[in-house]
Amino acid sequence: MTSFAKDVRIERTVGRFLVVAVFAMQASTAAKAGANGHANEVEAVAIINAPQIAYRMDGLIAEPAGEQSSGSNQLPFGVHSAGVVAPFIETVGDRIKVEDAGQLLEREFELPARVAAGAQVIASTDSSTTDVLRIRYQSMLRYVHPWEYLGVTFEGAWITPFGGETDFSRRVYIEVADNLGEWDFDARIGTDGSTVVGAASIHNHDWSKRFFFDRDIVETFDGVDLGIYATLIGAEFRTYLDSKNTLNYGFGLTEYVGKNMTFYVESGFTHQFDRKLGLNAQLQMRYEHSTFPDEFDYYAPENRVEIMPILALTRYSSNWSYNIEGGYGVQRATETDWQDLRYAQFWFQSPDIDSGIKVEGSITYSNTSLQAGPNFDYVGGNLGLFAVF
Repeated sequence: MTSFAKDVRIERTVGRFLVVAVFAMQASTAAKAGANGHANEVEAVAIINAPQIAYRMDGLIAEPAGEQSSGSNQLPFGVHSAGVVAPFIETVGDRIKVEDAGQLLEREFELPARVAAGAQVIASTDSSTTDVLRIRYQSMLRYVHPWEYLGVTFEGAWITPFGGETDFSRRVYIEVADNLGEWDFDARIGTDGSTVVGAASIHNHDWSKRFFFDRDIVETFDGVDLGIYATLIGAEFRTYLDSKNTLNYGFGLTEYVGKNMTFYVESGFTHQFDRKLGLNAQLQMRYEHSTFPDEFDYYAPENRVEIMPILALTRYSSNWSYNIEGGYGVQRATETDWQDLRYAQFWFQSPDIDSGIKVEGSITYSNTSLQAGPNFDYVGGNLGLFAVF
């Protein structure tokens, strides 16, 4: 009989969430008991980062199961530690399931609802001198864990398109996250005083299917001056080929105020080189088509293609998480030649604690911007603090 019982805690990462279950596995079979008849006890920490898993021994990360950056570089579930193999681990609400040697073990745990608060600064700039600054204040009236919360967010947005006058708007959002059986959802839906803005997504537990929605103002001169909003709906799918290789594919549609709609399809492949090092390589491809190109001053050519190889590295130190990735590829749009495509991103996250303050942040660079198109450098970043009481 295998059992586990020690401690359970919740961790949260940039853009993703981690559930950490600390458990002691005890084996009672003769093969595992040894000559003295006593069960060998193996202590491990299984990190469930839907859909990625790593494991830790004695509090140190020994083998990250995949990088944790945004995108579709996911690996199948699997935890390996000191001879104990748990080929499948999943979370269902407040339940952790561990399958070991054909036995499905369950432990349900309840976490108390608490209050939490946070602040986030989001900023970007590009070569067209378009600057955007957003400051958010979060008040979580009910916070159980990163899959279950309810709160209110207040945001101030300063948009300065093409070095001109700055437009200021206030937003208020309702934030909610919970699960619906085999699906998890989260949403930030509100208003800027003129229309509905925000984002929402729903995905199954292994992240092989995800559907999402996003609506916001277009951050250009025409967007701010004429009130042009973009509404995106899309879907992402992943196929786990084996422990090192994953396919991803997706599609979406952006509808702009006016006549234009932009449809895209994308696909990619991820290969894990070294799990201990946390190194993987990706090949991402994307095609876009706009029905009414160049209607306003945002970048929307009739047809556009991107092809980009990416290298990504994730490291852990003293329970801090770090990720760095970069890519160099090609892009081509209607009435243009092939041009280079550059991308880089770095993010970090402080250790998670049951109560106290967390800090996380990121910075992203690319040479394509919504305002000016290709060969216009874009830099964006965010820094956030989150406290649980």
